[in-house]
Amino acid sequence: MHKQQQRMNEIVRILSVGGMQRIVELADQTGVSEVTIRRDLRRLEEDGLVFVAHGAASINPRSDNLRIGDKYFITQQQALHQREKMIIGKTAAALVEPRDTIVIDTGTTPYYLARALPVNYDLTVICMSLNVFIELHDRTDVKLIFAGGYYHANTLTCESEEGIAMIRRHRAAKAFLGATGVHEKMGVTSSNPWEQKTKRAIMESSLTNVLLVDSAKFQVVQTSYFADVDEFDVLVSDRGVPEQYTSLLANTGVRLVYADDQAELPVSTTPAAR
Repeated sequence: MHKQQQRMNEIVRILSVGGMQRIVELADQTGVSEVTIRRDLRRLEEDGLVFVAHGAASINPRSDNLRIGDKYFITQQQALHQREKMIIGKTAAALVEPRDTIVIDTGTTPYYLARALPVNYDLTVICMSLNVFIELHDRTDVKLIFAGGYYHANTLTCESEEGIAMIRRHRAAKAFLGATGVHEKMGVTSSNPWEQKTKRAIMESSLTNVLLVDSAKFQVVQTSYFADVDEFDVLVSDRGVPEQYTSLLANTGVRLVYADDQAELPVSTTPAAR
């Protein structure tokens, strides 16, 4: 793969995972000059994948471009509904209590939960995705347990039988899971078949299972089934959840929590080191 294409892949990955970034930050993270980053961003902007303004760049959520292979290996789905995902993650973080052991699943919405975790709660976090690990690795108030294995570059995730066994050896108060499809008849699904065993291990090792999905995931069926809707204790989503699902959740005892942009998160008076 050409170096520029590799670098543009990396830029798309950074923006998809971390949101808006200044050009100087992108240059620092990719190890090239700001001039080079501006040239790459012009290419990406011409393809409709990013917005560039006031010395910063972000993913274009209206992009219809999906490239597979040599360019833009991060899937389009990671750039869609970014605002909803951020608010869902922030709202879900308010469910975390001091000294909890929690599991954070793969995907962009669980990643935003990791970004919003309250400080100085003395948390233990089990994770298997590189972006969550990097987000939390230098927090002195978080004990990290990383389930490693084969690295899947398109999802930034590690997966292995040994990692699944490690998850099963632990117990968590809460697990926060993502999905790419929620259907009343076909259940909760993901796009990657290899995620199925890991997600089942997470759910079976946790006292409370929380599903984090934006409303665009409802009535969607993907290839890999891993749970029924009523296996979750809590579902956090935006207010676009279809009415038929609000009724279904109420009837099955699943607590529906609507994401609130104004949610106040518990914050210690002494921030943890980052």
